[in-house]
Order: sequence, then structure tokens, then C-alpha cells
Amino acid sequence: MSWKEPLASSTLSLALFTLVALWLVNFAKKVHKGYHDFLALGPGGTPSTPAGYLRICVLRIFTLRNPLNPPSLPSYIHPQSGILKNLPRRIGNRPEIVGIAPQRQMTDRGSKAIYTALTATIKELSLRHPDSLFLGTSRFEKHNTGLFSLPRCQSHLTCNGEICHSHAFDGSMHLTLHPADVKTIIEKGWGERHPLARESWWWWFRFVPPTFVMIYSPRTMEEVRSVTHIIYAASWWISGIDLRKSTSDGMAPTSQGQGGDAKSEGVRKDQVRSSSCSSELNASQTSRITTFDMPALPMGGT
Repeated sequence: MSWKEPLASSTLSLALFTLVALWLVNFAKKVHKGYHDFLALGPGGTPSTPAGYLRICVLRIFTLRNPLNPPSLPSYIHPQSGILKNLPRRIGNRPEIVGIAPQRQMTDRGSKAIYTALTATIKELSLRHPDSLFLGTSRFEKHNTGLFSLPRCQSHLTCNGEICHSHAFDGSMHLTLHPADVKTIIEKGWGERHPLARESWWWWFRFVPPTFVMIYSPRTMEEVRSVTHIIYAASWWISGIDLRKSTSDGMAPTSQGQGGDAKSEGVRKDQVRSSSCSSELNASQTSRITTFDMPALPMGGT
């Protein structure tokens, strides 16, 4: 055996060791940066811990390839059309959206005053319709205030009947819409689907509905009014009640399918799969709401 053979073997081993070491250092840097980017998004539905970050890394494998592709519209859903056809187009480019849980808007946010106006509007809806809506801690985010539909009013099940919740971090919102309305808000630039809003039944039974969307932060009072109409659409989809058509006593009697074809009576509950949630909403959660302190804003119908 030549003395050159052991030398060549040692050189190869050293080169492999160096490459592996460099890869590990680079990987550790990426993990460190990714974890701190995750923490910088603030509290959300996933614990701000290493275990929570690991969960997000695994879920990233299953995210939607393109959140701007609308969901399918199953034939069993009645009515087949939503209620946002007259929604105006949002001005400007789409903001930068990052994260999964939490998912946050990083650019083109509204001011604190605009966010306060938005939350005041949500509170006003709950006060105006106490027989069908109430405020509570979001069961999706677990750290933000949400608007809920009472169980007896629910037409399409979500986690505890949650209609929407807003994010103090960036002024954006999450809510669930009719598939046709999801297509409308995407086409008109108001939002995008949540990255985990997949359509497989085994998937959304565990995570979020396939029509779960992010609505971008409103930047003006005019945009607050447009976002309010989107909240109306979410309430209509979840509760079956059209808040745009309130009577003098504050109730909104018009339900999904009313006034149309006899077959359009809304989706039966046995046709709807429920998103899971970790725990039940309780009275103590609904009584500790402190984020809504601004007087109600006037809201017009469509």
C-alpha cells in the first residue's frame, strides 16, 4: 500500500466533515432566524415556543401553493352565489403577508385610529343583534376578540360559531365566507385564503375551513365600511342571517335562500363538516372584553 492512499482518504474525510459542519452551521442559522421571525409575529393560535415553531415547520409542508386561487363551489351549497358582488375594488397593491399561525400583514397597514374604528364597528354589530351575535375570545387565534353566532343561529359550523376576529398587531382580520364571496374578495384585492385552508375533509376538520380568509387591514374610513360589508357576508354565511336587512327592532330576518328558489334553503347541517377547536367558549371569556371602547360608527347598507 502506498503512503499516498491513507493521505488521500484522510483528505476526503476532512473535506466531508467540513462540508457537513458548514451545512449544520447554515441550517442552525436558518432555524434561529426562522424562530425569531415566528416570535416577532406576536401571539396567535400556535404557542410562541420552540415546540410551537416546530409545529409550524411541519404544517408548512401542507400549505396552499397559491392562496389567491379561490376554493371550489360544491353543487350542494345553496345559494350558489354570495352577497359581495357589489364590493368595490381595493385601491393599491396587495400587502406582504407572512406566517401561518399566526398569519400577519407586514406592509401597508392602517393606523391605530382606523383599527379602533374597525373594532368599534364589530362591537356595534354584537350590540345591535344580541339575539344572534356576541363577542368572545377567538377560538382560532385564542388571543384576540372575535364575533360569534349563537348556536341556535348557526347555518354553517365553525369553531364555536366564530364569524371573525381582528388582529391588533396589524389591523387585519380572519373570517369565513361563502366560496363565491371568497372569490370576490380575492379578485377585488381585499384578501386571500389562509395558507391552511385546504379543501380535504380530513384536513379542515382538524384545522380551519376551506373558505377561511385573511382580510387586509383597512387604511381609511371608506375601507372600514367596505370591510364591514365583508363582515356582514361572513355573518350571513355562518349564521344564515343577513345583517344588511335589519328591521326596526334590530333583528335581521332575511336568511340564506329566502326569496329565491325553493331548493335554496341553505346547506343542511349534516352536509357541513365542523372545524375542531381545543375548548369550549365560556362565560368568563365573553365577559373580559376590553378592546372595544370607541363609540359606534354609522354603517350603511349595500
